[in-house]
Amino acid sequence: MSPTRRSSATTALALTYGNPFGSEWRPVFTAWANFRLPLNVPLTDGGTSSNINEVGTVRAEALTSTEAELVVLSPPRSLLVDARSATTRLSGVPLTPSISWTPPSRGAVTTYRVTLNSLAATTAGAARKTQVHEFVLPGTTTSVLVPPGVLVPATTYFVRVDAWSGSTPFDSARPLLNPTLPLGQSTAISSPFTTR
Repeated sequence: MSPTRRSSATTALALTYGNPFGSEWRPVFTAWANFRLPLNVPLTDGGTSSNINEVGTVRAEALTSTEAELVVLSPPRSLLVDARSATTRLSGVPLTPSISWTPPSRGAVTTYRVTLNSLAATTAGAARKTQVHEFVLPGTTTSVLVPPGVLVPATTYFVRVDAWSGSTPFDSARPLLNPTLPLGQSTAISSPFTTR
């Protein structure tokens, strides 16, 4: 395999391989980048637990017959919890906070998945993550109000907002099933926050 120059900024790669599947199995181009955000929990002695590395993603998928871009959807921006910036650790968050964000600066979102996760210290001083609630929302929605009974007092949480882009419109009955290509996904992750 040798790259062929199409322009000074674009490299075309000719990929030749034996396809063990039938012709109905079409090759897909995927570009994927992960990032890790270290999260920890305050301990009763004033220290902090070992980090959990929450992994966020930016990815693009397209059929190889299309002109696929490496990034078609940038991450959601300006993530807020209780109308406060979620880029730093927050305390005193109410049990029914609003969670809001600004849409990605690049790409059109069809679906958001907002996941609330608790963080708890283990007896060995490590941290444990547990998903406590998930919201799946149409791409036109950029906020959600956490309903009563989801969060509990004096507990540490973080929120993850995954944005999805694709040619399949949002369907509340099957919001994340079988999206058609091209497809983009990106993630925003908050810092930990502690409830009142």
